[in-house]
Amino acid sequence: MLSEAERLVRYGDASLNSELEVIRAIEAECEKQGRTHKIILMVDLGDIREGYVDYEELIGVAKEVAAMPCVELYGLGVNLTCFSFVQYDTEKLTQLVELGKRVEEATGTKLQVLSGGNSATIDLMLRGGIPAGVNNLRLGESVLFGKERSKYTYLPGTHRDVFTLHAEIVELKEKPSLPWGDIGVDSYGNRPVFTDRGPKRLKAICALGKQDFDPEITTPCDPGVILLGASSDHLMLDVTDSEKTYRIGDCIDLELGYFSTMRAFTSDFVRKEYIE
Repeated sequence: MLSEAERLVRYGDASLNSELEVIRAIEAECEKQGRTHKIILMVDLGDIREGYVDYEELIGVAKEVAAMPCVELYGLGVNLTCFSFVQYDTEKLTQLVELGKRVEEATGTKLQVLSGGNSATIDLMLRGGIPAGVNNLRLGESVLFGKERSKYTYLPGTHRDVFTLHAEIVELKEKPSLPWGDIGVDSYGNRPVFTDRGPKRLKAICALGKQDFDPEITTPCDPGVILLGASSDHLMLDVTDSEKTYRIGDCIDLELGYFSTMRAFTSDFVRKEYIE
């Protein structure tokens, strides 16, 4: 954000940028603080999220950045598969390389970084599809969860249990698997659908909900537990088929996906513990 320029310069060495106004603010802060900062200009190659679509505008901005005394024109970057989920391919990354050459010719500056994307680029990399010149990937999900983001598959030799959410049971009762009465819509305007598993199922309620994690990309570590759904602060589970005996106060462990972990880390109601 423009309002973060002062803190960015104070604590950051490099940043991805797509607005000249923000870069000028970074330059002003660098002069004020007596620091330097590296600028990577973002290019939009089809995902219609961040980056320059007008490549002539990109060249013009690169020239201005290269002339600034307190910031360094460090490289170009691209981001795909985050909004429109357009996939990385050799053609798009070759276009990034060609734009990098144009920027170098226009500015007389050798770019240090051509950042070819995120964890969704790994599949292309493993198939030998990344062109020469791309020398950087910005990896998050693949490092933290062992998943590449293109086909959304686990990478060989990686671990799935880096993040575990312990959900404490606050209610444990036998209940029917189907609700009774007129069914309305949820907070998103969707009408819920239920599976008939019989009239008597052992149901557990845990003390966390959608404010704390994303139930759609969360899996109970116990294969005998069925995640039924969640409200804002309650999680409903079916523990009938579990080989374990659960009691009030016990915790049920949950394996988290990317967005579920993000939400848990930003929730004030989830205690974070780090184990070496």
